[in-house]
Amino acid sequence: MNVFDQVRADVAGKLAAAGLTPTLDPAATVPVVLVDAPTVDVSAGVGGWRVTVPVRLVHGPPGDAAALAWLLDTLEVVLTVFPGAVPAAPGTYPRNETDCPAYTVPVVADVTNPTC
Repeated sequence: MNVFDQVRADVAGKLAAAGLTPTLDPAATVPVVLVDAPTVDVSAGVGGWRVTVPVRLVHGPPGDAAALAWLLDTLEVVLTVFPGAVPAAPGTYPRNETDCPAYTVPVVADVTNPTC
């Protein structure tokens, strides 16, 4: 497993320990807690990188009160696991050509260069 998938798996493991059912699969059925592909933000020299792993909370349409309740309940759990993961922003996430109600929570992590 590469270091970027490993950091995603680590984030997912912490969320699972908190009682959520996260996935690494972007095609998973909604509602879903998706631990998505990381952005490499900065180099830590030859030793590794600082990355942001987006945790996407995605609910199917319509964006009604039930969807918002699920998003906010799930957001609370994610932020108890990763209290520094801000700003957690509401928005939409495209699924099968449909914009779904969503929150994106940026989880920052350090990744070690496997060749060092």
